[in-house]
Amino acid sequence: MENGAADRRIRVVFADELGRHVQRRRGFSSCWYLVPRDAKLVGDLAHVLVREFDLRDRCPRGVELLLDDLPVLATQHVHIIRDDDTIVVQCPLVDVSASSSSGMSSSSSSATSSDDDEGGSEAKALSREHELGIRKIHRLLASLKKEAPAKSHMKKAKSSKLAATGLRQPRASRDQPMRSYERSSESTHGNGDMASSNGIAPKRKGKWEERWKRPYVVVATVLDKKLEDSDGAASAADLTTMLAAYPTSSPSSSRFQVKDVLAFKTLTLCLETWQPVLSDWQCGQVQTVDSSGSTIDVSNWTLAVSNEGNAAASVTFCEASGSEQRTVQTSEISELRYLDGPSFLALQKADDLSDPSEQKTPPPSASADEELAPQSATSQ
Repeated sequence: MENGAADRRIRVVFADELGRHVQRRRGFSSCWYLVPRDAKLVGDLAHVLVREFDLRDRCPRGVELLLDDLPVLATQHVHIIRDDDTIVVQCPLVDVSASSSSGMSSSSSSATSSDDDEGGSEAKALSREHELGIRKIHRLLASLKKEAPAKSHMKKAKSSKLAATGLRQPRASRDQPMRSYERSSESTHGNGDMASSNGIAPKRKGKWEERWKRPYVVVATVLDKKLEDSDGAASAADLTTMLAAYPTSSPSSSRFQVKDVLAFKTLTLCLETWQPVLSDWQCGQVQTVDSSGSTIDVSNWTLAVSNEGNAAASVTFCEASGSEQRTVQTSEISELRYLDGPSFLALQKADDLSDPSEQKTPPPSASADEELAPQSATSQ
């Protein structure tokens, strides 16, 4: 432990009057110092510093050590002081009003006194400090009493000077908002009285009601959705009525062929609500059919009801521009109509053979020359 203590080097700084005293005696006020090996407590280090720098005459009551501006107790272990720490050394608080001669005489008398009289000298020093503190308090109170009349006199002089110059504009500016507020409140109260006299209670806007900063004019409105829905429902009903004239078959037993033009509805299950969803009429031409007949690839076609001029309403269908193929499960087809293609011709012939006595009328979209293939020119 002694070797570790000897290796610690600290920077000793003598503060205030003690620093000037050491500066006059030694020529410096701070230096580097090695912690003695036999020092175990902070008090031992303080005693060594007093003896090393001959500070007994200057500080008869010993010295105080400060580490990071905090006092270090004499009973603390010296290991709290680490290498390269800065230790501030100063004398304890003494009577600053005492003269240097009396201080020197008291220090010499205390130095020559025996160890038995040390307790009495410490008691005397404590009593002197107590008396010094009381004197300082009295002086502070007296100075405050002197400053208070001076400040009041300065305030009076300043107020009289302002009154003489007539500088009251700041107060007028402060009073102006108050006056405007009073006028606005009077006007609002007047309007309220008029409304109450007419028997109409004034309307008060709620906390969450919309408040517009300036008047506005409506320049456009959104088309009513109900009208759009009604138009769409009417067109869908007309399309269903017109498609009833085309041949149909059960999707489960149908054998689709390539180039068949179909109009169909699909019934699927919504994965979010788990409810069945029936689609609108869709149109497409079969491109490929798998071997089992459960899946078909169709290209997108457009399907609509045409009613131009005085002509009879008819169903028009044609290939959509830039159409892409999509896969349809035959099990999802809910309603089916054949518009054109090999299956359409086969179903037409089957209907003619089943009832030859009845003259089959072509669909509304077919012409007189093309009874068996309506809208064939349009499909190609």
